[in-house]
Amino acid sequence: MGNINLLPKDLNRILIYKNLLTSYYLTNYFEVI
Repeated sequence: MGNINLLPKDLNRILIYKNLLTSYYLTNYFEVI
């Protein structure tokens, strides 16, 4: 049961990390243009 409790936190962390990377690359992309 412990592993199941950890899964949502890890998924949220991955989603937040992906969102940060996407926004970071998007801002850099538009700054280049």
